[in-house]
Amino acid sequence: MLKKSFSRGRRQETGDRRQETGDRRQETGDRRQETGDRRQETGDRRQETGD
Repeated sequence: MLKKSFSRGRRQETGDRRQETGDRRQETGDRRQETGDRRQETGDRRQETGD
């Protein structure tokens, strides 16, 4: 009986860890947007040099 309840507790922990990795994936997604904004900035700078 104790072993079964212990294994169930571990399953919940792994579930929480999966949520953490999900949050990290969102963070990397936000970083990708930041790099996208930086690309736009470099594009604007190119126009400035063109003028």
